[in-house]
Amino acid sequence: MPISVSLIHSKRMKDMIKICICDDKMETVEQLNAEISRELMLLGANYSISCKHNGKDLLEDMEKKEGFDVVFLDMEMDGINGIETARMIRQKNYDTSIIFISAHEQYLKEAFDLQPHNFLIKPIDDEKLSRVTKEIYEMKQEDQNQFSFEYKRTTYNLNIHDILYLCSDNRVLTMVLKDGEKTFYGQLSQIEKKLGASPCRFLRIHRSYLVNMYNIKEYNFESIKMQNEKILPISMEKRAKIRNVYKHVLNELC
Repeated sequence: MPISVSLIHSKRMKDMIKICICDDKMETVEQLNAEISRELMLLGANYSISCKHNGKDLLEDMEKKEGFDVVFLDMEMDGINGIETARMIRQKNYDTSIIFISAHEQYLKEAFDLQPHNFLIKPIDDEKLSRVTKEIYEMKQEDQNQFSFEYKRTTYNLNIHDILYLCSDNRVLTMVLKDGEKTFYGQLSQIEKKLGASPCRFLRIHRSYLVNMYNIKEYNFESIKMQNEKILPISMEKRAKIRNVYKHVLNELC
């Protein structure tokens, strides 16, 4: 009977690399699990690895866990095959890097429109798997410093350290930067969740404001002043929490 396992090696959940291996061959799953874990431990990475044996279980798990950073996906599984599974992942707009696995190179042509990060041909070469794993790690480090959003069919990539705060007016979000502003549609709660994985500390000080704690110029119990001199209110129910978190941030900077 197929089993689902999860290996976690982490000190901090927020910068964890979430990986899923999906292959119906147990020996392939075990090889990938062992080699990826070995490489990431050598790199000192925080990571989790989930193992699935069919596309249905993978898709259900992605719904529960809000996706994976990387999926190693067998193209020739029974039931929902790898191509169909990848297409469903893309349709749901998961920001997931897909690495296809196949014993037959001719199948790879079918996968190019699904924007895979890489391909592994069975039998899997450990040296190539090591290179791909290092790429995953480096990609994750870069992603932690970037924030991407789309507005009027244009994708913007910003350095998270340049964000001062975000302001919400219904579904219209204004991102205030060190050198200007960007406006787009979204929900502040979703942005808060996304920025939670960044190396900066973003904190919801008010239902309308999400601030980068490292870009605060002055703090008092009822309000804060950002680096652009803008004063933002702290809602009454959040004041005690903000005070404790801000003290912690100051200790980190010292």
